[in-house]
Amino acid sequence: MKLQKKYKEEGLSIIGMSMDFGSIATLYKFIDHFSINYPVLMASSEVIYLYGGVRSIPTGFLVNRKGHVIKMYQGGTSYSTYERDIKQLL
Repeated sequence: MKLQKKYKEEGLSIIGMSMDFGSIATLYKFIDHFSINYPVLMASSEVIYLYGGVRSIPTGFLVNRKGHVIKMYQGGTSYSTYERDIKQLL
């Protein structure tokens, strides 16, 4: 959420994909509870396949403006790692 706020004006768009909520209502409660400031979608098996599979939660993807996956992060990843890689693309 901090990265979205900090780099939004520079063109960063964070999109969350949920794989572990059974219903949209539960997902909305989660988004509201944590005041998430970016869109969160329910991931389908097709989306998971297209991104090369997801072996752990969380998994993050850094995607460039052309839609190419530049980097994949499995497991917890530090703010500084995300920020360093995002700055290289912006």
